[in-house]
Amino acid sequence: MSEGLVAIDLPAVADLHALEDVREQISAQLDSAQFAIGLKDVQRISTNALLMLLSAARTTAQAGGEMKLVRPSEQVSAAIETLGLGEAFAPLLEQEG
Repeated sequence: MSEGLVAIDLPAVADLHALEDVREQISAQLDSAQFAIGLKDVQRISTNALLMLLSAARTTAQAGGEMKLVRPSEQVSAAIETLGLGEAFAPLLEQEG
């Protein structure tokens, strides 16, 4: 990931309601070559929010870009595993960023 990378940090409660503000930031970056979403502060994340992140990553890749999810909290990692989404998220996750 480059130095000029745009980073968007998710809030502690990352459900669809809380992501309304963040959704616009993510949408604005979908055509960017690279951007990252920080997950270190997330204490609770909804299934729909996780699915939205997968959708955003897919849309970015189709446009020739790359979206990374950086520093996932233990709660995010646990939610991904509990839902059986580990394989889908594996290429997106970075422990440091």
